[in-house]
Amino acid sequence: MALIVYELLFANFVPSEDWYRIGNGLAIAAAVGAAAAMYWGYATGRMRTQEGASLFNKVLMYTLLPFMLYAMFWMIIVHALPDLVTLAVGDPHEEPASLIRDEYHGRRGCRYRVEGEALRRKFLSHVCIGEMFFAELPDRPVALVLKGKATWFGFHVSHVARDTTSP
Repeated sequence: MALIVYELLFANFVPSEDWYRIGNGLAIAAAVGAAAAMYWGYATGRMRTQEGASLFNKVLMYTLLPFMLYAMFWMIIVHALPDLVTLAVGDPHEEPASLIRDEYHGRRGCRYRVEGEALRRKFLSHVCIGEMFFAELPDRPVALVLKGKATWFGFHVSHVARDTTSP
């Protein structure tokens, strides 16, 4: 559970294409195995549903169980664990990217951010930036540099800066 909270609140990890594909398969396999074990537990009476739960709630729980398990395993296997590994043993890395600024007016999440193709595999597909940096950026795609650490698993973005090599 702590890894899911970490992923939701703190991680800026973009998985590599290979790891995204492999990790997704592992998450599916883990969810199928866990769901099968839980269904077996319910069927044999070793696990019980909530006392007094209606038939509708039980059917809903049995139906949604594999999908909820998949989402949990996907966040942990594809994003959270590789991000922690990358932070621990990754090499310094810079990646140029064409990103566009975006202002979000919701109650949750950061208000100022950049998004683009380079961040499409990242959970939530954006990186938060400061208000002053946001004000400097034009309303069109701009060349920026994503700085951080990289491993075979992917890239942890720790900083976004202007690309000084392009005009």
